[in-house]
Amino acid sequence: MALEDAKTEIDHAFTRPDLKGLSFENAFAGAPSFLRRRYGKDLTGVDIAVTGIPFDQAVTNRPGARLGPRAIREASALQPFDPPYGWDGFSPLEELAILDYGDMAFD
Repeated sequence: MALEDAKTEIDHAFTRPDLKGLSFENAFAGAPSFLRRRYGKDLTGVDIAVTGIPFDQAVTNRPGARLGPRAIREASALQPFDPPYGWDGFSPLEELAILDYGDMAFD
């Protein structure tokens, strides 16, 4: 995927052809998935599955913890295009198959 693809393709959370590699999508567009990884429930070939737990019950008069997984996904949209620093030649986004499993149904 190249930087030019960011101008023509959005919603990599649904349209990514593979689970590995850097992602070039505008941070302000598309569905917010963790590090612009693909959403899915099929764990075949997945090295890391990330899931959120939106849970607000353990707070008193300070609701909002349930919005944490969504905020982390939105903030991580700024990172997936840039190779990581300090990994000494290892790029987790290019070498590991990472999937956003979505949020858990927790009530």
